[in-house]
Amino acid sequence: MSVALGKENIVKILADPNSKVIAHSGKWGTGKTHLWRDVQAGSAKDAVKNAINVSLFALGTSRT
Repeated sequence: MSVALGKENIVKILADPNSKVIAHSGKWGTGKTHLWRDVQAGSAKDAVKNAINVSLFALGTSRT
């Protein structure tokens, strides 16, 4: 999926008033956080601008 298409999809999801949580996953270093920050900066909605971003990086990594 291209970055432009990903951004378009996120904007569509955010337009739905029933959307409360968005999970965005993918390989490390592919630009997920950058994409979210771009969408957030371009939004006029307070709910989007004030949204919290939580990274779950390495949450499933075994630490033995």
